[in-house]
Amino acid sequence: MLPIARETRLFVVVLLAAAVLATVYLHYWVAAVLWGLCGLSIFLLRDFKRQIPAHPLGVVSPVDGVITSVSRAEDPFLKREALVVRMRQHMYGEFNVHSPVEGKVTGRWWPESTKDEENLPPDHFALWIQTDEGDDTVVAVDLHGHFRLMHCGVQRGERTGQGRRCGLVGFGRPVTIYLPVNARVAVEPGQRVRAGSDEIATFVHG
Repeated sequence: MLPIARETRLFVVVLLAAAVLATVYLHYWVAAVLWGLCGLSIFLLRDFKRQIPAHPLGVVSPVDGVITSVSRAEDPFLKREALVVRMRQHMYGEFNVHSPVEGKVTGRWWPESTKDEENLPPDHFALWIQTDEGDDTVVAVDLHGHFRLMHCGVQRGERTGQGRRCGLVGFGRPVTIYLPVNARVAVEPGQRVRAGSDEIATFVHG
């Protein structure tokens, strides 16, 4: 099986089948276009395994991207002061979203719920995960724009593992991670990070 995001495998298989049929029955330029689309789709929708660090208090990056800022600000979802790590997802993938921590999914917000709810940023998807130690982490993805690619496979009340793939989002989206203010940041603006593998912060206890 090609390392393709599972949400898009049917689409890629159909596209491959269309390319094969076009090669046999249609003009060569039609087949060439379809094969080109197949190659582009496989490249953009790739999903390779990640090496998860053996650090239970670590917070890993939820997406592949570049850190744009680290600051303190209000978390609009949990109404608290938070350590805020902002980043921008790579334009050319991978577009998979990974859980930054291990814990229970305590809340989810979709653009439809953030559009009208007071004091929440509109057109955002957000996932709230609480660790067994009580550390709250919120990952928020800005979905402004005409083309949205967003799928989240974990539901409220479910447990998720550190670095576990939990969805798909693209392309080049701004992503914000809200952490407890006493977390120790491990990245700086301009730094490139890999989802599920690179630590962006560490929870501090004791």
